[in-house]
Amino acid sequence: MSEDKKLYDFFHANKAEFADTDFPEQVMKRLPKRNSLLPPIIISICLLLGILLTVWLQGGSLLFEGIQSLGISFAHAQLPPVSAIIDYLIFLLLAGSISISTFYFYER
Repeated sequence: MSEDKKLYDFFHANKAEFADTDFPEQVMKRLPKRNSLLPPIIISICLLLGILLTVWLQGGSLLFEGIQSLGISFAHAQLPPVSAIIDYLIFLLLAGSISISTFYFYER
């Protein structure tokens, strides 16, 4: 008989089954809960600073004019200017950060 077969038979005959006692769940229940408000406060401050800097540096009217020209160029099936695409991407980043932070706060 080969060594592999002997090892297989030995481990197959001496297989130990352990009962599931929900040990990990009990340990997780005993850990202290995190109730820190620091991450939501930091996210809110950074979000507001990002919005204010975008409007201040890019100009609110320039941002919306760029998005409007992007829509018009797509309606006329033309290639939009690069500045309009950048404005649209900035708007998407702002909208995405607002929606992600809102989702994060509601999950808590």
